[in-house]
Amino acid sequence: MYRYNTEYLSKKDNQIFYLICHKYPNSCHIVNDKIQPKPIEDNVFREKIITYLSELSSKPEEGINDMYTNAKRQEEIEIRRQHEERERSKEANYFFNQSSSNATEDELEYWAKMPYWTLDEAVALAFGKSPEKISWDKIASYRDIASFPKKYMNTQKLTNRALLARELISEYDVSRDTYRIKPCDFVSWAERKGVQIPDGLKKRVLENGNKSINWQALYEEKCEEIEQLKKELENSQSQRKELTVKVRASTNSNRIPKMALAVIAKDKYKYGEDSGAIGIMLSYFTKHGLNMDDKTLRDHINEGLDLLKSKNLD
Repeated sequence: MYRYNTEYLSKKDNQIFYLICHKYPNSCHIVNDKIQPKPIEDNVFREKIITYLSELSSKPEEGINDMYTNAKRQEEIEIRRQHEERERSKEANYFFNQSSSNATEDELEYWAKMPYWTLDEAVALAFGKSPEKISWDKIASYRDIASFPKKYMNTQKLTNRALLARELISEYDVSRDTYRIKPCDFVSWAERKGVQIPDGLKKRVLENGNKSINWQALYEEKCEEIEQLKKELENSQSQRKELTVKVRASTNSNRIPKMALAVIAKDKYKYGEDSGAIGIMLSYFTKHGLNMDDKTLRDHINEGLDLLKSKNLD
Protein backbone atom coordinates (compact mmCIF):
# COMPACT_ATOMS: atom_id res chain seq x y z
CA MET A 1 0.00 0.00 0.00
CA TYR A 2 1.44 3.33 -1.11
CA ARG A 3 0.74 6.50 0.82
CA TYR A 4 2.38 9.76 1.92
CA ASN A 5 0.64 10.09 5.28
CA THR A 6 3.40 10.17 7.92
CA GLU A 7 1.16 10.24 10.97
CA TYR A 8 1.94 6.57 11.68
CA LEU A 9 5.69 7.14 11.59
CA SER A 10 7.81 7.74 14.65
CA LYS A 11 9.28 11.20 15.28
CA LYS A 12 12.68 10.04 13.98
CA ASP A 13 11.19 8.48 10.81
CA ASN A 14 9.11 11.60 10.23
CA GLN A 15 12.28 13.71 10.38
CA ILE A 16 14.16 11.24 8.13
CA PHE A 17 11.36 11.37 5.57
CA TYR A 18 11.54 15.17 5.60
CA LEU A 19 15.35 15.17 5.25
CA ILE A 20 15.46 12.75 2.33
CA CYS A 21 12.64 14.54 0.52
CA HIS A 22 14.36 17.85 1.23
CA LYS A 23 17.57 16.60 -0.41
CA TYR A 24 15.92 14.50 -3.13
CA PRO A 25 12.44 15.97 -3.72
CA ASN A 26 9.65 13.54 -4.61
CA SER A 27 12.03 10.55 -4.37
CA CYS A 28 10.43 8.51 -1.57
CA HIS A 29 7.03 7.46 -0.31
CA ILE A 30 5.55 5.46 2.55
CA VAL A 31 4.96 1.75 2.01
CA ASN A 32 3.41 -0.24 4.87
CA ASP A 33 4.46 2.47 7.33
CA LYS A 34 8.04 2.40 6.07
CA ILE A 35 10.06 4.85 3.99
CA GLN A 36 10.81 3.39 0.57
CA PRO A 37 12.46 4.88 -2.55
CA LYS A 38 10.11 5.29 -5.49
CA PRO A 39 10.73 3.18 -8.60
CA ILE A 40 13.33 5.11 -10.61
CA GLU A 41 14.83 4.11 -13.95
CA ASP A 42 18.13 5.80 -13.09
CA ASN A 43 19.75 3.07 -10.98
CA VAL A 44 22.70 5.30 -10.00
CA PHE A 45 20.42 7.98 -8.65
CA ARG A 46 18.28 5.34 -6.89
CA GLU A 47 21.38 3.93 -5.20
CA LYS A 48 22.23 7.43 -3.88
CA ILE A 49 18.78 7.66 -2.35
CA ILE A 50 19.05 4.20 -0.78
CA THR A 51 22.52 5.01 0.61
CA TYR A 52 21.37 8.32 2.08
CA LEU A 53 18.31 6.68 3.61
CA SER A 54 20.54 4.05 5.18
CA GLU A 55 22.89 6.69 6.58
CA LEU A 56 20.02 8.59 8.15
CA SER A 57 18.49 5.46 9.64
CA SER A 58 21.79 4.56 11.32
CA LYS A 59 22.16 7.96 13.03
CA PRO A 60 20.98 8.45 16.64
CA GLU A 61 17.76 10.30 17.22
CA GLU A 62 19.60 13.37 18.58
CA GLY A 63 21.73 13.64 15.43
CA ILE A 64 18.65 13.35 13.19
CA ASN A 65 16.90 16.04 15.24
CA ASP A 66 19.83 18.45 14.75
CA MET A 67 19.88 17.76 11.00
CA TYR A 68 16.12 18.26 10.83
CA THR A 69 16.31 21.58 12.71
CA ASN A 70 19.06 22.90 10.42
CA ALA A 71 17.21 21.76 7.30
CA LYS A 72 14.00 23.49 8.44
CA ARG A 73 15.95 26.67 9.12
CA GLN A 74 17.53 26.57 5.66
CA GLU A 75 14.13 25.96 4.14
CA GLU A 76 12.68 28.98 5.92
CA ILE A 77 15.60 31.13 4.74
CA GLU A 78 15.11 29.94 1.19
CA ILE A 79 11.36 30.56 1.33
CA ARG A 80 11.99 34.09 2.65
CA ARG A 81 14.61 34.71 -0.05
CA GLN A 82 12.24 33.57 -2.77
CA HIS A 83 9.48 35.76 -1.34
CA GLU A 84 11.75 38.80 -1.28
CA GLU A 85 12.89 38.04 -4.80
CA ARG A 86 9.30 37.89 -5.97
CA GLU A 87 8.55 41.18 -4.21
CA ARG A 88 11.58 42.85 -5.78
CA SER A 89 10.59 41.57 -9.17
CA LYS A 90 7.04 42.73 -8.60
CA GLU A 91 8.10 46.20 -7.40
CA ALA A 92 10.52 46.61 -10.28
CA ASN A 93 7.55 46.39 -12.61
CA TYR A 94 5.70 49.34 -11.04
CA PHE A 95 5.73 52.40 -13.30
CA PHE A 96 7.51 54.60 -10.73
CA ASN A 97 10.46 52.21 -10.66
CA GLN A 98 10.80 52.06 -14.42
CA SER A 99 13.65 54.00 -16.03
CA SER A 100 11.03 55.85 -18.06
CA SER A 101 9.96 57.70 -14.91
CA ASN A 102 13.48 59.03 -14.27
CA ALA A 103 14.34 62.61 -15.22
CA THR A 104 16.52 62.77 -18.31
CA GLU A 105 19.57 65.02 -18.57
CA ASP A 106 17.52 67.54 -20.58
CA GLU A 107 14.78 67.49 -17.93
CA LEU A 108 17.29 68.12 -15.13
CA GLU A 109 18.63 71.08 -17.11
CA TYR A 110 15.08 72.35 -17.63
CA TRP A 111 14.05 72.09 -13.98
CA ALA A 112 17.35 73.56 -12.73
CA LYS A 113 16.49 76.77 -14.63
CA MET A 114 13.06 77.09 -13.03
CA PRO A 115 12.70 80.13 -10.72
CA TYR A 116 10.93 77.94 -8.16
CA TRP A 117 9.67 74.41 -7.48
CA THR A 118 6.52 73.25 -5.75
CA LEU A 119 6.86 70.87 -2.79
CA ASP A 120 5.85 67.87 -4.94
CA GLU A 121 8.26 68.84 -7.74
CA ALA A 122 11.14 69.26 -5.29
CA VAL A 123 10.57 65.82 -3.74
CA ALA A 124 10.26 64.11 -7.13
CA LEU A 125 13.49 65.74 -8.33
CA ALA A 126 15.25 64.74 -5.10
CA PHE A 127 14.62 61.12 -6.13
CA GLY A 128 15.78 61.83 -9.66
CA LYS A 129 12.24 61.46 -11.00
CA SER A 130 10.49 63.55 -13.62
CA PRO A 131 7.89 65.76 -11.85
CA GLU A 132 5.69 65.45 -14.92
CA LYS A 133 5.53 61.66 -14.48
CA ILE A 134 5.83 61.22 -10.73
CA SER A 135 3.78 63.01 -8.08
CA TRP A 136 2.23 62.05 -4.76
CA ASP A 137 -1.26 61.87 -6.27
CA LYS A 138 -0.02 59.28 -8.79
CA ILE A 139 1.77 57.00 -6.32
CA ALA A 140 -0.19 57.43 -3.07
CA SER A 141 -2.33 54.33 -3.67
CA TYR A 142 0.84 52.17 -3.75
CA ARG A 143 2.19 53.24 -0.35
CA ASP A 144 1.05 50.04 1.41
CA ILE A 145 2.44 47.61 -1.18
CA ALA A 146 5.67 49.21 -2.43
CA SER A 147 8.71 50.78 -0.77
CA PHE A 148 9.28 53.78 -3.06
CA PRO A 149 5.97 55.53 -2.23
CA LYS A 150 6.79 55.15 1.49
CA LYS A 151 10.21 56.78 0.98
CA TYR A 152 8.61 59.51 -1.13
CA MET A 153 5.99 60.15 1.59
CA ASN A 154 8.63 60.38 4.35
CA THR A 155 10.74 62.87 2.37
CA GLN A 156 7.62 64.88 1.61
CA LYS A 157 6.72 65.02 5.33
CA LEU A 158 10.27 66.07 6.26
CA THR A 159 10.27 68.82 3.63
CA ASN A 160 6.79 70.04 4.58
CA ARG A 161 7.73 70.36 8.25
CA ALA A 162 10.92 72.18 7.32
CA LEU A 163 8.75 74.68 5.42
CA LEU A 164 6.40 75.13 8.39
CA ALA A 165 9.34 75.55 10.78
CA ARG A 166 10.98 78.06 8.40
CA GLU A 167 14.09 75.88 8.15
CA LEU A 168 13.46 75.91 4.42
CA ILE A 169 12.59 79.38 3.08
CA SER A 170 9.67 79.58 0.66
CA GLU A 171 6.70 81.62 -0.47
CA TYR A 172 3.16 80.30 -0.13
CA ASP A 173 1.05 80.45 -3.29
CA VAL A 174 -2.52 80.85 -2.00
CA SER A 175 -4.12 80.55 -5.44
CA ARG A 176 -2.50 77.14 -6.04
CA ASP A 177 -2.36 76.10 -2.36
CA THR A 178 1.30 75.20 -2.60
CA TYR A 179 4.75 76.41 -1.63
CA ARG A 180 7.21 78.08 -3.99
CA ILE A 181 10.72 76.87 -3.21
CA LYS A 182 13.80 78.30 -4.88
CA PRO A 183 16.02 75.50 -6.27
CA CYS A 184 19.09 76.93 -4.53
CA ASP A 185 17.32 76.99 -1.15
CA PHE A 186 16.14 73.40 -1.53
CA VAL A 187 19.64 72.21 -2.48
CA SER A 188 21.16 74.04 0.50
CA TRP A 189 18.57 72.61 2.93
CA ALA A 190 18.97 69.08 1.51
CA GLU A 191 22.75 69.21 2.05
CA ARG A 192 22.29 70.32 5.68
CA LYS A 193 19.73 67.60 6.39
CA GLY A 194 21.50 64.81 4.52
CA VAL A 195 18.68 64.43 2.00
CA GLN A 196 20.16 62.77 -1.07
CA ILE A 197 19.61 64.55 -4.37
CA PRO A 198 21.17 63.73 -7.76
CA ASP A 199 24.61 65.27 -8.25
CA GLY A 200 23.60 66.22 -11.76
CA LEU A 201 20.69 68.28 -10.46
CA LYS A 202 22.79 69.96 -7.78
CA LYS A 203 25.50 70.83 -10.32
CA ARG A 204 22.99 72.33 -12.77
CA VAL A 205 21.30 74.41 -10.06
CA LEU A 206 24.67 75.97 -9.19
CA GLU A 207 25.66 76.39 -12.85
CA ASN A 208 22.46 78.32 -13.54
CA GLY A 209 23.53 81.06 -11.15
CA ASN A 210 21.63 79.87 -8.13
CA LYS A 211 23.66 80.53 -5.03
CA SER A 212 22.48 78.55 -2.06
CA ILE A 213 22.06 80.58 1.13
CA ASN A 214 22.30 78.95 4.51
CA TRP A 215 19.29 80.69 5.99
CA GLN A 216 19.57 78.81 9.26
CA ALA A 217 23.15 79.97 9.77
CA LEU A 218 22.18 83.53 8.81
CA TYR A 219 19.27 83.45 11.28
CA GLU A 220 21.52 82.19 14.08
CA GLU A 221 24.08 84.90 13.28
CA LYS A 222 21.42 87.62 13.54
CA CYS A 223 20.16 86.13 16.81
CA GLU A 224 23.68 86.40 18.22
CA GLU A 225 23.89 90.06 17.10
CA ILE A 226 20.56 90.79 18.82
CA GLU A 227 21.72 89.14 22.03
CA GLN A 228 24.94 91.21 21.95
CA LEU A 229 22.94 94.41 21.46
CA LYS A 230 20.71 93.43 24.41
CA LYS A 231 23.78 92.99 26.62
CA GLU A 232 25.19 96.34 25.52
CA LEU A 233 21.84 98.00 26.27
CA GLU A 234 21.72 96.39 29.72
CA ASN A 235 25.26 97.58 30.45
CA SER A 236 24.36 101.09 29.26
CA GLN A 237 21.29 101.18 31.49
CA SER A 238 23.34 99.93 34.44
CA GLN A 239 25.98 102.60 33.87
CA ARG A 240 23.26 105.23 33.59
CA LYS A 241 21.82 104.19 36.96
CA GLU A 242 25.26 104.33 38.57
CA LEU A 243 25.86 107.79 37.10
CA THR A 244 22.46 109.00 38.34
CA VAL A 245 23.28 107.82 41.86
CA LYS A 246 26.63 109.57 41.74
CA VAL A 247 25.08 112.83 40.48
CA ARG A 248 22.47 112.71 43.18
CA ALA A 249 25.12 112.01 45.79
CA SER A 250 27.20 114.86 44.46
CA THR A 251 24.21 117.19 44.46
CA ASN A 252 23.31 116.21 47.99
CA SER A 253 26.91 116.72 49.11
CA ASN A 254 26.69 120.35 47.87
CA ARG A 255 23.26 120.98 49.33
CA ILE A 256 23.84 119.64 52.83
CA PRO A 257 26.54 122.25 53.84
CA LYS A 258 24.32 125.09 52.59
CA MET A 259 21.34 123.80 54.54
CA ALA A 260 23.54 123.38 57.63
CA LEU A 261 24.83 126.95 57.20
CA ALA A 262 21.23 128.19 56.91
CA VAL A 263 20.20 126.37 60.10
CA ILE A 264 23.12 127.88 62.06
CA ALA A 265 22.50 131.36 60.66
CA LYS A 266 18.80 131.25 61.50
CA ASP A 267 18.81 129.51 64.86
CA LYS A 268 22.06 130.79 66.41
CA TYR A 269 22.59 134.16 64.81
CA LYS A 270 18.93 135.05 64.18
CA TYR A 271 19.50 135.64 60.48
CA GLY A 272 16.63 137.60 59.05
CA GLU A 273 15.77 139.12 62.43
CA ASP A 274 19.16 140.58 63.30
CA SER A 275 20.80 142.53 60.47
CA GLY A 276 24.18 142.05 62.15
CA ALA A 277 24.16 138.26 61.75
CA ILE A 278 26.15 138.31 58.50
CA GLY A 279 28.91 140.48 59.99
CA ILE A 280 29.23 138.29 63.09
CA MET A 281 29.46 135.13 60.98
CA LEU A 282 32.06 136.68 58.61
CA SER A 283 34.19 137.67 61.62
CA TYR A 284 33.97 134.10 62.97
CA PHE A 285 34.97 132.59 59.61
CA THR A 286 37.86 135.06 59.17
CA LYS A 287 39.12 134.22 62.66
CA HIS A 288 39.40 130.57 61.60
CA GLY A 289 41.05 131.36 58.26
CA LEU A 290 37.95 131.12 56.04
CA ASN A 291 37.73 134.17 53.74
CA MET A 292 34.29 134.93 52.28
CA ASP A 293 32.51 138.10 51.21
CA ASP A 294 29.14 139.02 52.62
CA LYS A 295 27.29 138.46 49.28
CA THR A 296 28.55 134.90 48.92
CA LEU A 297 27.67 134.09 52.49
CA ARG A 298 24.22 135.64 52.11
CA ASP A 299 23.61 133.67 48.86
CA HIS A 300 24.61 130.37 50.52
CA ILE A 301 22.35 131.03 53.49
CA ASN A 302 19.38 132.01 51.32
CA GLU A 303 19.87 128.94 49.08
CA GLY A 304 20.03 126.73 52.16
CA LEU A 305 16.83 128.27 53.50
CA ASP A 306 15.10 127.61 50.17
CA LEU A 307 16.22 123.96 50.27
CA LEU A 308 14.93 123.59 53.83
CA LYS A 309 11.63 125.13 52.80
CA SER A 310 11.29 122.73 49.82
CA LYS A 311 11.80 119.81 52.21
CA ASN A 312 9.42 121.33 54.81
CA LEU A 313 12.29 121.56 57.27
CA ASP A 314 12.18 125.27 57.93
